[in-house]
Amino acid sequence: MKGISKCKIYWFPLLFTCLMACSKDSGSVTSGYYVKFKLDNEQKQYNEITAVFFSNNGYVYHFGGEAQKDPANDSDELIAVIVNDLQPITINKVYGDSLMDAMQQGLINYSDETGSHYTSMITDGDNVKIVFTEISDTTVSGTFSGKIYNVHEPLDIHSITEGQFHLARQ
Repeated sequence: MKGISKCKIYWFPLLFTCLMACSKDSGSVTSGYYVKFKLDNEQKQYNEITAVFFSNNGYVYHFGGEAQKDPANDSDELIAVIVNDLQPITINKVYGDSLMDAMQQGLINYSDETGSHYTSMITDGDNVKIVFTEISDTTVSGTFSGKIYNVHEPLDIHSITEGQFHLARQ
């Protein structure tokens, strides 16, 4: 069925990021939940507001984990790690960004302090690596890395390395 275009499927992760921005658990620096990573070798850590989303639409299993930097100071900085799979999401499996039934299996979305939006969605291949190290009833943890591209200027490319997340499940 061609009624669902690739464009609509690709917009799901961006829509997810927007929806999560409106419905996050309030965290704090002392909550113990975070997303941290290096952006072009500059250490970043976001733990003011974090959110986790697991779902299954009967066909695809989805995960989304997000953290925002200091919303009290009107910061637009946030990072989202997204996984789609035809099988239940599990630990120790490498989720990459190869296409899986017209959608990418693993995605990283990022907004910087100026509000510029970046995504790994522009590529297909061996760019993103997401691995869950713990999935429990209360928390989810893992690692991630990949290249992200400015959605308006695809030649504006950044590397995310040493990414880690430890988030509370809702």
